[in-house]
Amino acid sequence: MPQKNTLDDYGEIVFLGRYEHICLVLHKQSKRVYVKKCLEVYKKEVYEQLAKICDVHIPKLFLCQEQDGKLYTVEEYINGETLAERVEREHGLTEEDARPLLLQLCKALACLHDQPHPIIHRDIKLSNIMITGDGIVKLIDFNAARYHIEGAARDTELIGTAGYAAPEQFGFSQTDARTDIYALGIVIERMLTGSYGDTEPYTGPLSAIIRKCTYLDPDRRYQTIHEVAQDLLLGTGGAAPTAHTQARLWPIPGFRSHKVWKMAVAIFGYFTIFSLSAELEVETNAGRPFYTALDRLCCGIALFFIVAMVTDYGGISRYLPLIDRKDWWVRIGGYILFGTFVFVIAVCTPEMIKMLLE
Repeated sequence: MPQKNTLDDYGEIVFLGRYEHICLVLHKQSKRVYVKKCLEVYKKEVYEQLAKICDVHIPKLFLCQEQDGKLYTVEEYINGETLAERVEREHGLTEEDARPLLLQLCKALACLHDQPHPIIHRDIKLSNIMITGDGIVKLIDFNAARYHIEGAARDTELIGTAGYAAPEQFGFSQTDARTDIYALGIVIERMLTGSYGDTEPYTGPLSAIIRKCTYLDPDRRYQTIHEVAQDLLLGTGGAAPTAHTQARLWPIPGFRSHKVWKMAVAIFGYFTIFSLSAELEVETNAGRPFYTALDRLCCGIALFFIVAMVTDYGGISRYLPLIDRKDWWVRIGGYILFGTFVFVIAVCTPEMIKMLLE
């Protein structure tokens, strides 16, 4: 393994296809082949951190040298094919074939996200995932990668690939681990369908995982890559409650992002729900405190259920058809349908109990 090398220690062999900034190089002393890249858009500190990482799923970076306003890197040569090439050749993968590859990809992302300064790849796509001849998945191309900066409102550079990029990559908010999770959801769907979004959405057992990865609201997605891996590993397809769902019953909606304005709105909203429920009066219940309390309890439960439904509290949307769909008009229809149903139940339940007790 070369140590303390410079660019002069590598001789260019051949440029790779249409990529004029990427070429194969030969180390003059060891006679080993590596890949050299010339980057004009980059984050040097990210590449310096990548050079310290030793993980089978992250290409080893041997040289990181800045020169003439560009960054030159030398990394290991990966003998294999991209996931895009495999998906195209096989016209899509089965879940049985896709799952082991996805679990390896989750390990690669966990390595990045669990760094002391979390690294966000920001360009997860089929062509940036390599599979070696012995089946090892390696995540490549860190041109768009950046650190997650705690407290920043949004990214300073808008980079990503259309079709894979999460909404926050277009300047709506700062990217974080959930941005890579969104792109992972797109990767899963395209692995299984063999298409690029021009067909019907995938409807197999892993469809619930895809949906939870690709919610437009980051707070509704999986919050860590470990949660995605857990559902993939257990083979639940996200269709049943898992440990991460049960553990996330706290904090309640409005307090999950720890943003002051959201918590303030939540406090006001919960106070309003409590007040409406506590002040509910039904004329037929005059002088009957038990039935009054029952009506108020059912009203409060109904209002809190609607909050849980809209915010996907505890992953509840996976059990309710329509509201877990990507189409906004379908979701609104689902909210109206289930909201109406809940209020009908809230009104009818006390009346049925009265009939049974009287």
